Amino acid sequence: MILVLANEGQMCNQLLTLASAYSLGLEYQDSVKCPIMNIKLKNSFNFTNNCQAISIEMKESLIWKLIAKYLKFARKMFHFNASEKYEVDKMGKLQIFTDWISFKDDVVFAKHQKEIRNFFSFRDEIKEKCQKI
Repeated sequence: MILVLANEGQMCNQLLTLASAYSLGLEYQDSVKCPIMNIKLKNSFNFTNNCQAISIEMKESLIWKLIAKYLKFARKMFHFNASEKYEVDKMGKLQIFTDWISFKDDVVFAKHQKEIRNFFSFRDEIKEKCQKI
């Protein structure tokens, strides 16, 4: 399981974080959990997932925010390193990512760009507002 505990930056950075995790999940058929993803992101997209093997879960949770802050603190104070890249030999086991970009695999990301675009489809009400303009 891929657990992303990073929500730094504005919406573009967060989109890149989730898209990176999603592409890894697709490639290795591993589930993806993003429990602290920004609420604006959740409210803007449908997150259309056609792959049954991938389970994207995004929940806003205070406990996960505290865990993420603790992991960042531990990383700086004790030189604790969460995963910095997806390790294939740990597929199916918990891999925690606490920063927003180190785990991005450019080859896998490019390979799954069509699925990533489909996954990030805008909600109908946003599409309608854009079409009016």
